[in-house]
Amino acid sequence: MLKRTNLYQIKMEGVNKNIEESFKCLLLMLKHLKSFIAEASEDKRKDIIELEDKVNEIEVLVEKQIIELLSLQQPHVHEMKRLLSNMKINRELERIGDHIINFINMYQLSSSHPKWMKEELINIVEQEAEMLQNVYYGITKEEASYLKTAIKADDKIDDLHIVLFEKLVSEMKQNTLKVETGSQLIIMIRFLERLGDHIVNAGETHLEYFIE
Repeated sequence: MLKRTNLYQIKMEGVNKNIEESFKCLLLMLKHLKSFIAEASEDKRKDIIELEDKVNEIEVLVEKQIIELLSLQQPHVHEMKRLLSNMKINRELERIGDHIINFINMYQLSSSHPKWMKEELINIVEQEAEMLQNVYYGITKEEASYLKTAIKADDKIDDLHIVLFEKLVSEMKQNTLKVETGSQLIIMIRFLERLGDHIVNAGETHLEYFIE
């Protein structure tokens, strides 16, 4: 029984380490994304895609590890909540990576991007990187204040999304921005807005576990 318990603990630590690694990959993806927006290149795109492939691999691995944990022994209520929390967070992290890839694919389709829009996009990515960092700290340090800070910060992202949407629509109506370019930019800011939602979901998931 002791060996079984030790194996359970070792595998649980493996789940936690893999989720931490997924966070690190995503934070690096956001860092590369800022650089990509400033000056897009195929090399930067490949760097982001390679990191996203790793996030996908981790997502599959973590689900497998959690299933193995459930087969080892009947978890206590607290352990079961932690496993379910990790499973949900793992999926949210994978979705964050998906939205980053969706963004860069759409960004490359657009032939031109207004300078002011590039600055706004970089601003959003910087804010979301800070949100993700806070969720990471909240989980690894078991500190609810980091999670609450990240969740609250998403309000600014939502407000900015509305402002930028209205500005893009206005410029298209005034013919100062091509409809095709404006439409692509609207889709891109939507990807970033959804990305922020998944960061919040990850934070809220652990906050519920942490409080309970």
